[in-house]
Amino acid sequence: MRNLLMLFVLISFWSCDEDLPFETAYFPEQPVNLMELNTRFDEMNSNYIPSTSNQEAQFIFSSNSKKLGNDFDFEAKFISFIWDKEFGTLSHRILTNNADGYSDFYNKVQELQSECNEKGPYSYFEQRGEVGLRYMLFSRDCSGRYKIIGKEFSELSFSGRSKNEESVFQLFEESSNEMYPSFSGNNFSKELIGSEIPRPEYLVFSSDISGLYKLYQLRIPTNQNPFDFLTSSSSKEIIMIEEIVSNGNDHSPFISDELMLFASDRDGGYGGYDLYYSLLVGGKWTEPVNLGAGINSEFDEFRPISIKDEYSEFENRLMIFSSNRPGGLGGFDLYYVGIPKF
Repeated sequence: MRNLLMLFVLISFWSCDEDLPFETAYFPEQPVNLMELNTRFDEMNSNYIPSTSNQEAQFIFSSNSKKLGNDFDFEAKFISFIWDKEFGTLSHRILTNNADGYSDFYNKVQELQSECNEKGPYSYFEQRGEVGLRYMLFSRDCSGRYKIIGKEFSELSFSGRSKNEESVFQLFEESSNEMYPSFSGNNFSKELIGSEIPRPEYLVFSSDISGLYKLYQLRIPTNQNPFDFLTSSSSKEIIMIEEIVSNGNDHSPFISDELMLFASDRDGGYGGYDLYYSLLVGGKWTEPVNLGAGINSEFDEFRPISIKDEYSEFENRLMIFSSNRPGGLGGFDLYYVGIPKF
């Protein structure tokens, strides 16, 4: 009888794991500092490449810490967020050379470095015949002007380009800055959807060609590979995104599905640059909405990115951004926070 009682207790204990008290996961409503990534210098301008296992993703951001506050280089880490269903708490961990595949990822990022400034990385897949290739886009400033650069980021090349070959996007004239490339389009995703490789319809970026930074877009022809078209001398019709235009600077766009996040110092904000969002509805961007005082401050919030599919079981969406608000380690720090699933 005693043995049967012990067996019943053990079975009851094991069954508790199937119905934990905090099954519903949430990212925090207030920004949390990613202390392990930040320094007394500037960390900003991130990109997130989802993983297919263990929710450990490749994370790239710009930092000027190695040059002691001078030019920006890219840093490479693995990052993951873990929800504890027993206690209802969220934690994150930063992985470096102890993670499988880290050295290959780190070495690829090192190929992007130069003696100039590198900012605003953005990765995407592109179909090349039967092969899917990953590209990394970013902005580089060597002579006082940022230009958008593209480079194949796959482990093996099937496009005929050499390992170290980079290409400059042929967009506006030399006198303007062109930064923060991002793709958009109906049903477009920057990552793989199963075995499908989505095709972008537009390139969206920011430029100060008008005197202030504004957001622009150009259509990508359906009969050309996006990377080939953007690096070619072909005529490009570039238009300002009128739905976003303000009396200030509109900067650092990032698009995830039908959601655009960007920074703006327009009137009506909380001070400095604030973070805003707009939705793609019927091929048009909706009127921008401020993400509110819970996220924005009287200081600068900049370059937001959103991660959707990696944490689909969460009730809200993960956003990572940079801010120079007090309470950080110094300069711009990286933060994460939860935003609604618009």
